[in-house]
Amino acid sequence: MRQQEYVAKFKGKSPFTPQMIVDGQRQFVGNSARDAQDAIREAARQVKTQVSIAAETPSKNDAGRFEVRVGSVAGIADQEPADVWMAVTEDGLETAVKAGENAGRNLRHAAILRTLHKIGAVPARGSSPFVLNQQVKFKSNWRRENLRIVVFVQERKSLRILGAASARVARNWDARLEGAE
Repeated sequence: MRQQEYVAKFKGKSPFTPQMIVDGQRQFVGNSARDAQDAIREAARQVKTQVSIAAETPSKNDAGRFEVRVGSVAGIADQEPADVWMAVTEDGLETAVKAGENAGRNLRHAAILRTLHKIGAVPARGSSPFVLNQQVKFKSNWRRENLRIVVFVQERKSLRILGAASARVARNWDARLEGAE
């Protein structure tokens, strides 16, 4: 669904792999290191909305609660609201490729998307800080030591990313996050 939205935004014919989109504004073939570095440098120079994630006491073994804070939205278009999204990603996964150009290879993956949900919206004008407590369910086959919670704020129409934060779920799952960014 999200990839189809980007196809429409960039007036493409269909989604492709590997595709990389930076800040919802620039797309290119994802294996182009030079394009990736240029796009990331350019995006890093833009004013960003402050986003933070804090863990609360887990409600049970397969779930945790997180407080999400979004500061005053920076750089938002005049009339365009922004959506707040939360994702769970997992690192350290591998695929044994059986066919195709990578047949016989083990491919290591980073930041595999496990879940993605819109958790709120921020109005275009006069936005005050947004605070939300969100429960996240973890499936038993996910390795918690490899999980990250990611929150990002995205303009609804332009798909531009206004701000983001990421934090690793603690290895011992003691209701803390490690390395909040």
